[in-house]
Amino acid sequence: MLLFISGAEIVFVFFIVLLVFGADKIPTIARTLAKGMTQVRQATNDIKSEIQKTVDSDIESPTKSLTNDFKKEVDKVKKTLQILKIQYVEIYNTRLSVIPSLRGSSTD
Repeated sequence: MLLFISGAEIVFVFFIVLLVFGADKIPTIARTLAKGMTQVRQATNDIKSEIQKTVDSDIESPTKSLTNDFKKEVDKVKKTLQILKIQYVEIYNTRLSVIPSLRGSSTD
């Protein structure tokens, strides 16, 4: 279904082209048309790839930014919890060392 043209119509158009341009010019015309179609197809593919890259970068940029921000906040919370744990252990150990000394001094 090439532009609603039947096989007979294609043969008729080819016959007219043969009569107008001659048999020796048809290969060069065909080559020129093929090069033009190749260039159009390549330009179309380039445009599609550029659009796809733009869409992908627009989608990925906010996602990556949010992910990085989230990771940074989680790391901050982890560091804070580690510091609190260290402080808690120090306080706990200090209390344990003070309690026996209090028990020992009260029994003496």
